Amino acid sequence: MSHLLRSPRGAPDIIDLAARAETPLDIGRPADAVYSYLADFIHLPEWAHTCLSIEAMAPGPPRVGARFRLQEKQDLNWDKPPHSTIADREGPEYISQLEVTEREPPKRIGWRLAYRGGPLHSVTGEWGSFWS
Repeated sequence: MSHLLRSPRGAPDIIDLAARAETPLDIGRPADAVYSYLADFIHLPEWAHTCLSIEAMAPGPPRVGARFRLQEKQDLNWDKPPHSTIADREGPEYISQLEVTEREPPKRIGWRLAYRGGPLHSVTGEWGSFWS
């Protein structure tokens, strides 16, 4: 996956940010309960480090194609305790748009983020959660 970034002079620079990271984790819950929690993106601020708030851009369930508006804050101290906020920390705030790209209950959920402003302006990334 490549992302188009603009240099200060306005010339496009292509930076390949492709990466895959996997972390095995036993959370002691059935897969369908974990899927239900993660697939309901309203919970995103509870577990996503930079997310301050999220709102659906249209009513309805988070099906493939559903979009959300996120308010985020960049904070390089990856020490956010669960169910807390980084709102009072230093760092630029920005808006992102999340689009649900795949759903396979109860095994897989995928989404794309497009950053609008802040340190990652115009960068897009694809994310997912997969479990068995």
